[in-house]
Amino acid sequence: MLLTRGGLLPLRAPPLRRCVAPRPSPLKRRAVERDVEGDPLGKFCPVPIDQQPIQELKELQEILLFDWATLPFNEFMKKLAFLWTGICVISFPVSAATFDPMSEPVPFFIAGSCGSLFIVMIVVFRLFLGWSHVGQRLVSETVEYEESGWYDGQIWTKTQDILYRDRLESNCTVKPALDRLKTTLLTVSGSFVTCLLVLSFIQPSHPPPPTREEIFARASAIETEDYWTRVRKFEPWLFEDTEDQ
Repeated sequence: MLLTRGGLLPLRAPPLRRCVAPRPSPLKRRAVERDVEGDPLGKFCPVPIDQQPIQELKELQEILLFDWATLPFNEFMKKLAFLWTGICVISFPVSAATFDPMSEPVPFFIAGSCGSLFIVMIVVFRLFLGWSHVGQRLVSETVEYEESGWYDGQIWTKTQDILYRDRLESNCTVKPALDRLKTTLLTVSGSFVTCLLVLSFIQPSHPPPPTREEIFARASAIETEDYWTRVRKFEPWLFEDTEDQ
């Protein structure tokens, strides 16, 4: 109660105002998301999570085929052997059209293997390109990214901690994978070229069908008189010819 000249007036408490916490900026919200992802070094980093090199490396290790590069050596060779065997199911029937599997088993196997090695070489080369791209982004001092994904490319310079972390991850994970893929690519490419060289010196037992030029050359080699004699033999009679006789 409040004492005044007019008497006692009741006291009224001021209206309660709802306290609203200030909305964090997008930069701070992004930092909180990074803390949840378990990346304390990425605090206040403007690069989106899915475009960070360390995150691209994690996603690459989970993609089918690309995860082969980090498998043990025996498992990696088994994967390539299974891939080569699966492609042979298609390449061997194609090879059988040129070389008879019963009378020419060696050329038949080399031709089928050549087609399978070509596909394996393409697959290993694609793996090498993917790992090389991620490795270059890890060792680079800057990161190119798109802020919203709509023609707004930006470049961010890594901090020392992030740069050391990325280069350490590149030396421990990416470099061994690239060395293995490079050795495998050279081996498969060398085998493919060797098969091509061997096939170039092998001739199939049955000659190929004659070409159009060969048919014309054989026809022109026939004697003219003998040719026209055979033509007249099968040529239909005309009414004028019967009148002369």
